[in-house]
Amino acid sequence: MDYDKSKFPLMIGNDPVSELKVMRSAAGYYLGRSYFDTEFGFEAPYSRETGYMSEAEAVDELKRGSFEVRQCIENDAAYANGNLPDPAEYRGCDYGDD
Repeated sequence: MDYDKSKFPLMIGNDPVSELKVMRSAAGYYLGRSYFDTEFGFEAPYSRETGYMSEAEAVDELKRGSFEVRQCIENDAAYANGNLPDPAEYRGCDYGDD
Protein backbone atom coordinates (compact mmCIF):
# COMPACT_ATOMS: atom_id res chain seq x y z
CA MET A 1 0.00 0.00 0.00
CA ASP A 2 1.25 3.50 -0.80
CA TYR A 3 2.17 5.97 1.95
CA ASP A 4 3.24 9.61 2.21
CA LYS A 5 7.03 9.42 1.87
CA SER A 6 7.37 12.94 3.32
CA LYS A 7 5.87 11.66 6.62
CA PHE A 8 8.04 8.51 6.65
CA PRO A 9 11.39 9.48 5.09
CA LEU A 10 13.47 6.74 6.73
CA MET A 11 13.56 3.07 5.82
CA ILE A 12 14.53 0.68 8.61
CA GLY A 13 14.44 -2.81 7.21
CA ASN A 14 11.23 -2.83 5.17
CA ASP A 15 9.49 -0.32 7.43
CA PRO A 16 8.93 3.31 6.39
CA VAL A 17 9.73 5.25 9.60
CA SER A 18 9.12 8.88 10.61
CA GLU A 19 11.63 11.40 11.88
CA LEU A 20 11.69 11.98 15.63
CA LYS A 21 8.48 13.71 16.73
CA VAL A 22 6.24 14.39 19.73
CA MET A 23 3.94 11.43 20.29
CA ARG A 24 1.22 10.68 22.81
CA SER A 25 -0.01 7.58 24.58
CA ALA A 26 -2.35 7.00 27.49
CA ALA A 27 0.66 7.41 29.80
CA GLY A 28 1.70 10.83 28.45
CA TYR A 29 3.77 12.59 25.81
CA TYR A 30 7.17 11.42 24.60
CA LEU A 31 9.61 11.73 21.72
CA GLY A 32 9.46 8.81 19.37
CA ARG A 33 8.95 7.57 15.84
CA SER A 34 6.08 5.95 14.01
CA TYR A 35 6.05 3.61 11.03
CA PHE A 36 3.62 2.87 8.24
CA ASP A 37 2.48 -0.72 7.92
CA THR A 38 2.40 -1.11 4.14
CA GLU A 39 0.68 -4.49 4.30
CA PHE A 40 -2.34 -3.31 6.29
CA GLY A 41 -2.23 0.42 5.50
CA PHE A 42 -1.98 2.10 8.89
CA GLU A 43 0.43 4.20 10.99
CA ALA A 44 1.60 2.77 14.31
CA PRO A 45 4.17 3.62 17.02
CA TYR A 46 7.69 2.43 16.19
CA SER A 47 9.76 3.59 19.16
CA ARG A 48 9.60 5.62 22.35
CA GLU A 49 12.97 7.29 22.74
CA THR A 50 12.35 9.30 25.93
CA GLY A 51 10.46 8.95 29.15
CA TYR A 52 6.97 10.39 29.54
CA MET A 53 6.54 14.14 30.09
CA SER A 54 4.10 16.97 29.54
CA GLU A 55 3.28 18.05 26.00
CA ALA A 56 5.10 21.38 26.53
CA GLU A 57 8.24 19.58 27.76
CA ALA A 58 8.18 17.20 24.79
CA VAL A 59 7.84 20.07 22.31
CA ASP A 60 10.69 21.92 24.04
CA GLU A 61 12.99 18.88 24.07
CA LEU A 62 12.34 18.24 20.38
CA LYS A 63 13.13 21.87 19.53
CA ARG A 64 16.32 21.83 21.64
CA GLY A 65 17.39 18.45 20.31
CA SER A 66 18.80 17.48 23.69
CA PHE A 67 17.18 14.68 25.63
CA GLU A 68 18.08 11.44 27.38
CA VAL A 69 17.47 8.46 25.09
CA ARG A 70 15.92 5.43 26.76
CA GLN A 71 18.14 2.37 26.61
CA CYS A 72 15.61 -0.04 25.17
CA ILE A 73 15.60 -2.75 22.54
CA GLU A 74 13.50 -0.80 20.03
CA ASN A 75 16.07 2.02 20.17
CA ASP A 76 19.05 -0.26 19.59
CA ALA A 77 20.64 0.14 16.16
CA ALA A 78 21.35 -3.59 15.96
CA TYR A 79 17.67 -4.32 16.60
CA ALA A 80 16.61 -1.74 14.02
CA ASN A 81 18.82 -3.47 11.45
CA GLY A 82 17.18 -6.81 12.09
CA ASN A 83 19.86 -8.36 14.34
CA LEU A 84 17.54 -9.53 17.10
CA PRO A 85 19.11 -10.45 20.45
CA ASP A 86 18.42 -13.72 22.21
CA PRO A 87 15.19 -13.06 24.19
CA ALA A 88 16.69 -14.85 27.20
CA GLU A 89 19.41 -12.17 27.37
CA TYR A 90 17.08 -9.20 27.04
CA ARG A 91 15.18 -7.99 30.10
CA GLY A 92 13.47 -4.82 28.89
CA CYS A 93 14.12 -1.11 29.09
CA ASP A 94 16.55 0.54 31.49
CA TYR A 95 14.85 3.82 32.32
CA GLY A 96 13.56 5.18 35.61
CA ASP A 97 9.90 5.46 34.63
CA ASP A 98 9.37 2.01 33.11
